Amino acid sequence: MERIRFFSKKQKQEHSSAVGEGCEWETSKGQRCENKRIEADHVVPFSKGGETEEENMLMSCLVHHALKHLLDGETYSANLIKRRMTPQELQDYEDLV
Repeated sequence: MERIRFFSKKQKQEHSSAVGEGCEWETSKGQRCENKRIEADHVVPFSKGGETEEENMLMSCLVHHALKHLLDGETYSANLIKRRMTPQELQDYEDLV
């Protein structure tokens, strides 16, 4: 059976209803990231066997999504995400790295 890579619209809506809108990453002070331009990400990367289920979903802004891939050693994936960033998001990313 072929694995499903992308989260469905229904999965994303249900997850957002449960955890709230916006990026789920928190600052070092415990405040949630305020960026609302988000996408569904796998907590355990799909490339490392992570399933496309709500329990393995994290809503992340592009900055935190790319940072997570970079920290996981997935530079190629991080660079693909960076290509979709606005200049401000790219600056925010560079500030974190």
